[in-house]
Amino acid sequence: MKLAISQWAPCHGATAQDFTAIAADLRTAAAAGAEMLVLPELLLPGYDHPELHRQLSQPRTGAWMQQLSGLCKTHGCGLTLGWAERAGSRVYN
Repeated sequence: MKLAISQWAPCHGATAQDFTAIAADLRTAAAAGAEMLVLPELLLPGYDHPELHRQLSQPRTGAWMQQLSGLCKTHGCGLTLGWAERAGSRVYN
């Protein structure tokens, strides 16, 4: 399996900008023949911002995962990234 790895600073809550960058990285990775793009820990909503994690976290079935799934299908490349996951009242990295 060919991997692509991208490291960049998240937009800390401006997830629309993050999704634009993720789409661009997926497009580039797929064009280079990668089957999986690996992105930074807690990219969504931003590393080391616990208040954003509590505010913006989403369940596995939330809008972020739906949008990311669509991007992966569009570009034909899988994605591994860290995000703030909400499960009930708890938030996980």
